[in-house]
Amino acid sequence: MPRHPLHQLRSLLIVLAAATLFAFSPGAMPKPRHFTFYTLQPGVYAAIANPDGHAISNAGIVDMGSYLLVFDAFMTPHAAREMRNMAEAFCGKPVRYLINSHWHNDHTGGNQVFGDATILGTEEIRMAMREKLPDEVNSYPGFAPQTARTMAEMDIRNFNTFDSLEHILWLSYFSGIAESMDSLRITMADSIIKLPFTLESESRRVLFLHAGNGHTTGDLVMWLPAEQILFAGDLVFSGYHPWLGDGDSESLISGLNSLEQLKPKQVVPGHGPIGGPESIQTMRAYVDSVRSIANNARRLGLPADSLNTLPVPEPFGEWHLKRFFTPNLRLSYSK
Repeated sequence: MPRHPLHQLRSLLIVLAAATLFAFSPGAMPKPRHFTFYTLQPGVYAAIANPDGHAISNAGIVDMGSYLLVFDAFMTPHAAREMRNMAEAFCGKPVRYLINSHWHNDHTGGNQVFGDATILGTEEIRMAMREKLPDEVNSYPGFAPQTARTMAEMDIRNFNTFDSLEHILWLSYFSGIAESMDSLRITMADSIIKLPFTLESESRRVLFLHAGNGHTTGDLVMWLPAEQILFAGDLVFSGYHPWLGDGDSESLISGLNSLEQLKPKQVVPGHGPIGGPESIQTMRAYVDSVRSIANNARRLGLPADSLNTLPVPEPFGEWHLKRFFTPNLRLSYSK
């Protein structure tokens, strides 16, 4: 019997990371459903979303000596709870701080799980959550349950591997929303910080840096200078098409240039597998490609609808979340 495409993707991600990273299920705890933990360096961990789980985005955990710091909280409370339980059990200490890279639901939906910790955030992120998320969350019952049911009932046996994985990713997104929407509470930062901001302990120094408005207003990243590890949030997607509709592409290019100047050895993207500095370069190449295609169409006097049938250029043809490509082109065309 051929292997299910989900297992193929999991195997691929593990192979890609195995040379430099250690994937683990802490202690005797069962293997997590929603994510895979990786040790980047002692005391620094990445929680990488599983394709069929409800984390949807990636997160980071940093051992600060007497407490834990968490960077981003996944899309759903149940995935965030699984992460917190595993991190605290493995490290033997509590989460004291949570900070979000930006306001999008797939990075903040699990915030409520950290209500007894201090949630750090910028005024820009808190304002965006207050203004944008209530309408979004209120819209969930109108589409998420039915979309999840429809997708779950689809027969994907004749799908190729790429389309099967794409289907799994979107089914996970809609089913995650459907399963969590009744208990979801928008939970914003209760301690406002100004960037750059530093958390420092006897064992470690962590910097939070403003990275422009490339993905959303007020994007921030987490940088560990001694370890040369960068948690880039959604400024970097790896193997996944980014959503460019809530930011500014020129600011994104500028932000990526700034991240590259940090000279990180390891980069944890907001979506996709852990990489190195090349993941920043590839993300910049994607944005440049989208801008170039849109600018050429506009220069030739082609209508925006002409972008709808354009193929995804290499090397991005095998990137997932493919449905974002055409909207990204049209958004760039309109600007």
